[in-house]
Amino acid sequence: MLTDKLFTGQRKMADLDIYHYGARFYNPKLGRFLSPDTIVPEYINPQGWNRYSYALNNPLRYTDPTGHWVNETNDPIKEQRENARRNNGERERNRRDRNRINGGGNNNSQTPTPSQLAALDVTLPTPTLPSSTGTPPTSFTQNPSEQTCVDCGIEAIEGIFHVAEGLAFTAASLYALGAVLAVVPEGLIAAPIFLTTALVGINFAMFGAQEIQYAVTNGTSAEPDPIPLVHLVFPDFMK
Repeated sequence: MLTDKLFTGQRKMADLDIYHYGARFYNPKLGRFLSPDTIVPEYINPQGWNRYSYALNNPLRYTDPTGHWVNETNDPIKEQRENARRNNGERERNRRDRNRINGGGNNNSQTPTPSQLAALDVTLPTPTLPSSTGTPPTSFTQNPSEQTCVDCGIEAIEGIFHVAEGLAFTAASLYALGAVLAVVPEGLIAAPIFLTTALVGINFAMFGAQEIQYAVTNGTSAEPDPIPLVHLVFPDFMK
């Protein structure tokens, strides 16, 4: 039987090639409504603020029978989630029932009672606590020579890269300054800019050298300073 109700059961206006959704008209070629929604159906959903979109821009999952709200009653993904949640609940109930029938079951995650440990002739180790004077026991002390920094190898590799980058940056800045002065003697006015970038490269190279020293000394030296050149001139800056 022929009918003019086609896409999602909505009436099609053949002359205009648009669908009537009750509240407004929908253009299938544009994939958009021809007028904005008069309400915002879901304030917490960003797609709800797109008032020209159809079914929250997800027509494979939702339909919009009224032109105002999406229809989630036949949502396959939501139904799958509900079924999975229901099956997980049933499995959990069955597991608890089996444990109750078997007298608690054999749950390895439960902490054994003292009577069970006594039956197994198991002795728990007694932890060594610090003394009342605040001095930690010998087992907790560590020889400073045995202390190691974390990821010293990575620290050394990063230091090498930082030194190389800093030197390359400095050389490129000085070369650019010389090239500008050779072509345009008046370019001396831009010298402060090139010298500043060169100093930045020197600072970066110094930082990389400190990283290498920190890694080589196994973390016993001072931690790398991100702005060593600044602290060389102003020792108390940002400390």
